[in-house]
Amino acid sequence: MREGRDISTSLAMPAAMDGTDLSVGGRLLLSLTTTPWKPDRPVDPTVARLAAGMAETGWRIRSAEPRNYLLWHCGRTLTQTRCRLVVLPRRFGRLSRVEIDVFLFAELAAARWRVSHDTAPLSSAAREARDTCCRAIASRHGWLPFEPERVLGTVRREIGASLAGAPWPRNR
Repeated sequence: MREGRDISTSLAMPAAMDGTDLSVGGRLLLSLTTTPWKPDRPVDPTVARLAAGMAETGWRIRSAEPRNYLLWHCGRTLTQTRCRLVVLPRRFGRLSRVEIDVFLFAELAAARWRVSHDTAPLSSAAREARDTCCRAIASRHGWLPFEPERVLGTVRREIGASLAGAPWPRNR
């Protein structure tokens, strides 16, 4: 290394590379595989407030068909970066409104945690706070007792089942 050269400037990465934004190719892929999230039915007020707050602070909230949702959900962008992006499923199969609202809240909360805690997994305190909000959503619909982890597992299985060729009716 030459004398006088500042190594910090040569190691600095643009935002697209440091995980806080998408590269040009990533933005293109996002526009081809997702659409802006617009629920086709009213969502629980807790979900609506969380989504609105995230959107106001610069988050991209997108939706995708099950296959593309799973590709984004398991991909590097939504697991290992601090990119302010969340991709939600567009269809939910035969799930109830409560299950869908709980899942949407959990996905939005997990995305916020990923960005604010440098991609670390949910802490036990964060998981308990998420579960408390999920129980509140469920109780407004008369679902008591309620086990958030069981419901989240059911939703993930339904999304996975769609890839096996099971047709999904549109949610109403």
